[in-house]
Amino acid sequence: MRTRIWANQKEISDIFGVERSVVTKHIRNIYKDNEVDKNATSAKIAQVQTEGKRTVKREVEYYNLDIILAVGYRVNSKIAIEFRKWATTILKDYIVQGYTINQERLQKNYDKFLRVVEDIKVLSKNADNVRAEDVLEIIIHILYKLIVPHMVIVE
Repeated sequence: MRTRIWANQKEISDIFGVERSVVTKHIRNIYKDNEVDKNATSAKIAQVQTEGKRTVKREVEYYNLDIILAVGYRVNSKIAIEFRKWATTILKDYIVQGYTINQERLQKNYDKFLRVVEDIKVLSKNADNVRAEDVLEIIIHILYKLIVPHMVIVE
């Protein structure tokens, strides 16, 4: 699955409420530790902006979700601590239950969810060898597609 969430160092520092230099240090260490592949997790994007009366083009490095999450696990701020608590809860739910559901997003898309459940009920009535686990897997897959938002910054 290709990640569609990208941010530059300034944006990552804003997300976790730390100085940009802290993010720079952690990204450098993440790559040094070979935690992720630099080529797969960063991209230089040309940005054009007007400064005074002239147009300036700069290459800005963007990092994908893998780096954003890795930085969140390393930095020390109140926001990062809350992020780690949230991420641990989600990971624990996934490990224990085999899946996790975002209740808030489910509520926003509840009608779509109900239509999917009805479609699955119709399909399962026509199938002799449908296992409950297979139906649950389909529901989870569809829920993920309906509920997980994609913030597209870079394709």
